[in-house]
Amino acid sequence: MDERILITKELESNQPASDELIHLMLQNIGSLSEDLREAIYSGWCELLENNRLTNSQKQWLMDEIFAKELLYQGIERGQTDDTFTRSFTSLLLVQLLKDHYRNNWMKNEMEQQIISTSLRYMEVETDNRGLVPVIGWAHAFAHGADLLSAIARSEQITGTNVRQILSILTRALLEIDDFLWEEESRMVPAINVLIKRELLSQDDLNHWIQQNNQTILHQNNRNICWNRFLISLSWVLKFELIDFELVQESIFDFLHSYYKKRGII
Repeated sequence: MDERILITKELESNQPASDELIHLMLQNIGSLSEDLREAIYSGWCELLENNRLTNSQKQWLMDEIFAKELLYQGIERGQTDDTFTRSFTSLLLVQLLKDHYRNNWMKNEMEQQIISTSLRYMEVETDNRGLVPVIGWAHAFAHGADLLSAIARSEQITGTNVRQILSILTRALLEIDDFLWEEESRMVPAINVLIKRELLSQDDLNHWIQQNNQTILHQNNRNICWNRFLISLSWVLKFELIDFELVQESIFDFLHSYYKKRGII
């Protein structure tokens, strides 16, 4: 029987997930069939939200992800089909973390391993593709940004990790860039979470923004991705009623300067 049909049939049973099901789902997590890949992702969400996985099964998933280094699969080769495994493993980790925050089943050491492994992954990912013809969404940086937002909620995150997140965003927005599918906006929630948890002060955020502003201005860089990120960040801060006046001024000054120079934002 077709793997998608097998997976869909068992997911629709509303019974506790069998070990065979989660093995099959993880085995096909980066399938080049968009329908199968999306069915598996939706399946993870459904299984976790409805408590259909045991803690032992969740732990098995974590162990397999790390043992098989799924977040790093084929990463040295850049834009290949392996990106789909990395990208959709990121989404599975997001869901596992969300479930842990609700149900508190993960040991501190495992949570710390997720943080360190995820950050190392995002420090080396290079595939900036969004929608890939025929195959569907790769979206490694968008899904990776979702993972950054999830680990920003962790009680195990450190000040060093916060600085790593900022460095990762700098690399993505200034060095990788060329995003076409609103990936920049997906990078803002991690900042929002860190601010709300008082892990990122206005002064530190403002310093980081000004550093990146100067880098772009000095390089005479036509980086539209940074502009889009700043615009999104500015509005999110307003919508969340976060009164970071210095940050808003830095964003306005940079965009105003860019507009005067280029005639566009």
